[in-house]
Amino acid sequence: MPHEGSWQEAGVVRQAALLNQPVTVLPASGGGRLPDEFSLVKSGCENVVVEVVKQSYDGTGIIVRAYESWGKRTKASLSFGFSIKEAALTDLEERPEQELSVKGRGLSLEWSPYEIKTILLRR
Repeated sequence: MPHEGSWQEAGVVRQAALLNQPVTVLPASGGGRLPDEFSLVKSGCENVVVEVVKQSYDGTGIIVRAYESWGKRTKASLSFGFSIKEAALTDLEERPEQELSVKGRGLSLEWSPYEIKTILLRR
């Protein structure tokens, strides 16, 4: 992708995701209207990319996996399109390791350069 400035300023990671993972919109069940805008998970920083949103292995929660993409320390908030009661950082096998403080429909985390975080959410 040709661009001016750095690849970070040009949003190359975001543009690659839009190209390789196009959004598919399906009709609402029951014939209702879809909202004009909705997101299951939003990152508060361009360089923190949400890569996975799925049901946990044990079926008791939702897993969100996100990573820092620019190689810099970052504090970022994640906001959710649904209510959550509790959240925890997990290992890659989704075993909780550290409880997180939930504020409303979101939480704040710090990332090291290129760090991947796996978060278990319970509603």
